[in-house]
Amino acid sequence: MAKTVDIPYGYGDVIAITGSGPKVVIWFKDPNSVVRGLLMDLTDPSNPVLNKEEIIIRRKTEGQVRQKRKLPPVGNPLP
Repeated sequence: MAKTVDIPYGYGDVIAITGSGPKVVIWFKDPNSVVRGLLMDLTDPSNPVLNKEEIIIRRKTEGQVRQKRKLPPVGNPLP
């Protein structure tokens, strides 16, 4: 009988599965736009192994991006 692999529901929806051969990366995206990649080894299909380490990609929101200082129009003095 095959072993089941439990992946937390909070990781979000599966958006892609990449890789070749018995090692693949399953990519998830949650509602906060956090993308996670989980490495899965399927060398033995009846006993899949989920790697403990994961790839986490977070996008910066507008509030976290540094604002460039706007210069006044040409001919006006700087404050």
